Amino acid sequence: MYRIEAVEERHIVLASEEGRFRIDRYCTHEGGDLSLGPIEGDILRCPLHSLPFCLKTGRQPCQTLKNLTITRI
Repeated sequence: MYRIEAVEERHIVLASEEGRFRIDRYCTHEGGDLSLGPIEGDILRCPLHSLPFCLKTGRQPCQTLKNLTITRI
């Protein structure tokens, strides 16, 4: 289970049983603020269009969009 620990200007800090992670704050589609999106297991959904991002890999299903950058901190 992931929980948001901090919201920074360009990043979100998430905590889980596996550690702490910094991810991009804004969706790579249309810039939705991912800090407002629901987390469902290992998936973070964009609040604008429900685009799902895997919190383990940063990947999303659309090949024309960039994935999120996830860094262990």
